[in-house]
Amino acid sequence: MPSSFVDSVPPIMKLIIDHNPSSVLDVGPGWGKYGLMCREYLSELKTLDAVEIPPGRMAMQDHIYDQVIIADVLTRPSDWKYDLIMIIDVIEHMDKVEGQALVGEMLSAGASVLISTPKVFIEQHDEHNPYETHVSLWDWTDLWFAAAPNVNIIDGSTIDSMISLITPELEN
Repeated sequence: MPSSFVDSVPPIMKLIIDHNPSSVLDVGPGWGKYGLMCREYLSELKTLDAVEIPPGRMAMQDHIYDQVIIADVLTRPSDWKYDLIMIIDVIEHMDKVEGQALVGEMLSAGASVLISTPKVFIEQHDEHNPYETHVSLWDWTDLWFAAAPNVNIIDGSTIDSMISLITPELEN
């Protein structure tokens, strides 16, 4: 199973810790490293769930997450009741129209969305898991299109990854 760039871990965790959510959904958690670090570093954490596709399911996820929902995030019922939704090294596996709609839906529900994705297109295929195929390359304009107009975007990018925390603006 592919993994994240190691230099992305500190800025991602800094954004998560500074945001200090009490409920988190990890989309495509893989090995569960961000879930495990949320457990360790988020003092206010009450709910930590994950959405994982069947080919990505691992027994260790049950020890990290309160609930692991087995589903394709693009086709599951929309229940985005979380303070923070993490889409870390996942959005490049979706086409842009699907990904933008998903992020827009999450933001409309009031969730903040943390996205990390490679800055360059990297060919990736797995004959045993078609969900691992990279199909898109994202940039800032793609995120603005998905999120605009009433959001704040905090940049935590590294040399290898575009990392953004997108938060809905609160109405006065």
